Amino acid sequence: MWRSWVAKLGARERMTAIGNSAPLGFGLRTWEFWRERQYLARLSGVNEGFSFGAEQRSRRDSAQVIVLVIGESSRFDRWGLNGYARDTTPLLSKEKNLLSLSDLITSVSATRLSVPVILSRKPSRQSLNAGFSEKSLVSAFREAGYKTFWLSNQMSFGEFDTPISVFAREADVTRFFNLGGYADSPSHDDVLLAPLQAAIDDSAKKKLIVLHSLGSHWNYGQRYPKEFDRWQPSLFGSVNAAFTDLALKEALNNSYDNSVLYTDWFLSKVIDSLKRTNEVASMMYVADHGQSLYDGDCRIAFHGHNTQYEFHVPALVWFSNSYERVFPKKIRVLHQHRDSRLSTENVFHSLLDMADIRYPSEQLGWSFFSPHWTPHQRFVDSYGWTNYDDATMEGACREVIRRQETVPSD
Repeated sequence: MWRSWVAKLGARERMTAIGNSAPLGFGLRTWEFWRERQYLARLSGVNEGFSFGAEQRSRRDSAQVIVLVIGESSRFDRWGLNGYARDTTPLLSKEKNLLSLSDLITSVSATRLSVPVILSRKPSRQSLNAGFSEKSLVSAFREAGYKTFWLSNQMSFGEFDTPISVFAREADVTRFFNLGGYADSPSHDDVLLAPLQAAIDDSAKKKLIVLHSLGSHWNYGQRYPKEFDRWQPSLFGSVNAAFTDLALKEALNNSYDNSVLYTDWFLSKVIDSLKRTNEVASMMYVADHGQSLYDGDCRIAFHGHNTQYEFHVPALVWFSNSYERVFPKKIRVLHQHRDSRLSTENVFHSLLDMADIRYPSEQLGWSFFSPHWTPHQRFVDSYGWTNYDDATMEGACREVIRRQETVPSD
């Protein structure tokens, strides 16, 4: 009987009901836990035994640290270094070895569907399908001799991130620090800084460190400490705020910008840690998706609304002076592609190329560090698969609408 009752509820309603019911709550929590564990096991079995055959042919014995930061719910146009009127990125704007990619999009505006495309060669138009037959870039780095770390401020499994957890488990060291949740949990991303430093200090010569941040995930007012509550009124300290409440438009937007300001501080701390190594080091940041924020006369907020604001995401690359000395050609090519039409499908190929890792099935045409890079069609999940560059942005919400039937069959 209780299973049929649960089946009638949405995911969020289920979680609310679980937290507020007793003694039924214990049974529901047990069922949810079992259901997620079974799903994880099925996904893990899909790519078991897969190998890229990856190796690092140059600089095999030289130290190198690469950090991939996966951002959350961040949009390109709310970053000061991308032209936003508010100075939300005062620290990153001062970094001379930092490059912002101006035209990178995500294919789908949901974390559990978009992050697997970032981490693997999963095509964007397969992002709605569960599982993938290949492993992630984490395994490719391991094959090439890197010690790999997955440090996350998101939950280890749950309604938003189960497929991501499968890839996270590929790392040599996997740690999840958010035990509270998402909506009203004040879990700040600085919880990742000490584990990051410990990973950097590890005795392994070559390291890949993935930081999965909480970024600007709703509730925005819970994403930063008090000293970053610059723009007010805000949602700082609020509990149970509703993003559907249009009356909160000003406070919602101010808190969102404050969360970007905090991300600026967090990323600058990551860069400072890499600078202190005096080694060949680099960092790539890319957000999983953006947000709608009651823009202009648009009356929607959050994500899942098929708007340009949710598909166009910030992406950054930082490199140490030592990295530029060793790989000057890669940096020159990167500068050439800073305004190219890119997508999260490029990240897997580009991160491995950034590390100079080779593998038999590599596709350098997808790497923005490679002179062989070629443009590709960019599809987004907006009323079916839509060619982003052949679409119109309609209305105050700038919904991405297909102009013509250009999507090839799979």
